[in-house]
Amino acid sequence: MDNPDFTGWIWAVVDIDVTPYLGKSHKINVTLPDLLVKQIDDFVARHPGDKTRSGFLSRVAMAELARNKQAS
Repeated sequence: MDNPDFTGWIWAVVDIDVTPYLGKSHKINVTLPDLLVKQIDDFVARHPGDKTRSGFLSRVAMAELARNKQAS
């Protein structure tokens, strides 16, 4: 923004859902402890933005991968 080449430009940050661009979904099997599954299900029930257990796991995995990429 301090670059004079961009004087008068409008800057904006746009948050988009990239999920539709990630490709086809695949069904996988995972093994998790009962208590962890219950905690995930309880969280999803209280936070309708995640909608499903799979949605929650996908969101958390993407966040962790992004965090790890930034740290590298």
